[in-house]
Amino acid sequence: MALNFPADITQPYVDTTSGLKYIYNDAVGAWESAIQPPVIITAAAPAIELDGFLWYDSTSAAVYIRFGDQWVLLTSAGSGGGGGGATNLVTISATPPTPAANGQLWWDNNSGRLFVYYIDPSTDAQWLDACPNIDGVNGGGAFSGPNAPSGAVEGDLWFNTTTDGLSVYVNGVWLPVQSQIEGIETLTPTEPIFLSGTTKDPIIAIRDATSAVRGSVKMASQAETNTPTLSNVALSPQTLDTILSTSPEVYIADATNGQKGIVELATDAETIAGSSSVTATTPAGVAAAITAAGSTVSIGSVIMIANGSVIPTGYLLCDGSAVDRSTYSGLFSNITTLYGAGNGSTTFNIPDMSGSITGLPYGAYCIKT
Repeated sequence: MALNFPADITQPYVDTTSGLKYIYNDAVGAWESAIQPPVIITAAAPAIELDGFLWYDSTSAAVYIRFGDQWVLLTSAGSGGGGGGATNLVTISATPPTPAANGQLWWDNNSGRLFVYYIDPSTDAQWLDACPNIDGVNGGGAFSGPNAPSGAVEGDLWFNTTTDGLSVYVNGVWLPVQSQIEGIETLTPTEPIFLSGTTKDPIIAIRDATSAVRGSVKMASQAETNTPTLSNVALSPQTLDTILSTSPEVYIADATNGQKGIVELATDAETIAGSSSVTATTPAGVAAAITAAGSTVSIGSVIMIANGSVIPTGYLLCDGSAVDRSTYSGLFSNITTLYGAGNGSTTFNIPDMSGSITGLPYGAYCIKT
């Protein structure tokens, strides 16, 4: 605030804006306030920002002190100057008092509502509604009974003992309160589903399956499938296929001469040897065994057959024919020209045993080559 002091320093000077009186101090050579601190009497708050100055509101008869950036109320309106009072003062008017102090109360005589002045450090100072009800005639009572109470006022509650419903009186009518959750009213489980917990907070669960009770069951892992010792897990096609492909004996017993079961196929060597009693041979194995058995017949041995027109492999019909000495070198080495020299150089004769046994067809005998 800037002051323009007069040139005449012999007379006191009164500032028309703040109402302060000044006199010139010759000792210091400057104008100074006549009252330290002064009390300013005006109808409006003076434009002064110095802490400690007092202001008497001539309109409301309230006393304020300047502190910080505001005028703080010291006495209630109409109490007269100088009387110390609490700062939580009540003002009754149609408009909020200005200025206001933190904690001051104001009763709005137009709306019949009470407000409190609150200075929030993080927000602006403001008048906050201190009325707990929605208007000045709100009774806010609670009633219970089969019928709505008469003479209800705004905000009344009524509990209907017949329907167990709660209603609130708003704008002249009873409005039901949604005190219950809409939707499911009852929950009835069917085995193996069962309920636990409370009626308000039910817990839905399913029983574990057993050999006697339906329920939930865990699928067996591959390790559990490979070692079938559990009775509370279920096999899946994949895990079962895996174990049957690698170790079928885990689930299928070995076959015996008295029990059906799994059997291993014999190798050709096992079929030829004829020593295994727990394996089964195949047509290929039998053929290999027959061939092997035939290969043990000595060259030059003679066998009898039933049909001379069907000659076994590795044999010649004993009909005295001349055959090549090189082709049948083994037989030639065995019988040489005992049954004929053939052409004397490249062939030799095999035995002629046709008709040797009365009643047998021609060629009943064959010789091993």
